[in-house]
Amino acid sequence: MRFYVIRLLLILSVLLFSRLSTAEHFVVGAQNIAYYPHYDFTSRIDKGLGWAILQAYAKASGHTFSYLAMPTMRLQRELIKGHVDFVYPDNPRWHMAVPDETHKFFSKPFVMTTGATFVTRSNASKSLGEVNSVAYPLGFSPDIWSSLLTNRQVALTSVTELSAAFELLVKNRVDAATLEYTVAQHLIHTSGRFKNIIVNPALPIDQVGFRLSSLNHPSIIDDLNTFITSHPDIIADLYERYNIAIPPGIEALAGARFP
Repeated sequence: MRFYVIRLLLILSVLLFSRLSTAEHFVVGAQNIAYYPHYDFTSRIDKGLGWAILQAYAKASGHTFSYLAMPTMRLQRELIKGHVDFVYPDNPRWHMAVPDETHKFFSKPFVMTTGATFVTRSNASKSLGEVNSVAYPLGFSPDIWSSLLTNRQVALTSVTELSAAFELLVKNRVDAATLEYTVAQHLIHTSGRFKNIIVNPALPIDQVGFRLSSLNHPSIIDDLNTFITSHPDIIADLYERYNIAIPPGIEALAGARFP
């Protein structure tokens, strides 16, 4: 029995040493936008769902991550220069800003986000043809609007703060605002000024996955993908912690209208 215990301890010691010897430190470049609960890498405490998933992976793998928040347009340049190892969030649909011959590796989506169009309750029945002005966050291209409205004049107003889009909406300075659904719900629930704002499912909707990207670490991306698929319980717990949800009636519309 004593021999068995000693042997088991030796095996565990070897496994632990092996894990520590292969563990690495990586730098993640992240958008310096407070897009909570999905992410807020400017926060010193809780940086949101994307950070929480990476921290869970770090705990399982032994790797460590530090985070550099920077303007959206700078992220890809820093990735090419090698100043950061990964970028979050990223997606193959977005402008890559990398040389054509450079191959980029993407993780599985940490989360599928839903870009929805919000209006005041008095405009709940407003149709697409009745919308003449839309507010959107600077740095987030309003593709779901610009791609649909090329044949008519619609004023697109960018704002530097997410809440400013809703401020314009409640003051009737725009007809609609496009924001990610979970982020919008967080704004509505934490501010008393936006209780009169709702989703209009008849207006443009889009879904996109938030992924981790890299140019030089495909093996880490593969390992992270394995972690995500093999630990659905951890991911589900984090979704619940951050109140991640797709609104009723939106999921089917988004999948059908905007593949």
